[in-house]
Amino acid sequence: MKFILTATLLLLSLPAAAAEKPLKIAENHTDFSARFIDSIARTSMALGVKEPLIIRSETGAAVVGGSSKVVCRLKLLDNREKIGGIACK
Repeated sequence: MKFILTATLLLLSLPAAAAEKPLKIAENHTDFSARFIDSIARTSMALGVKEPLIIRSETGAAVVGGSSKVVCRLKLLDNREKIGGIACK
């Protein structure tokens, strides 16, 4: 819970200029909307995932990895485009 709060605060502190930077997504193996892809990609990057990104879906989750060793698994609420939790390793 503490990690989720920290991650949320980190996301809120991102400068507006960083939010406008085009993303480098190497692979997208999902059917999520472009807006949600942008959201999970930027969230994962704020938590240590490096571009170019690889995004895939699992049952009830989205997984974002990239050129770093960090991989984030974003739990989805009701298998929809709503983030219910984040775990990065």
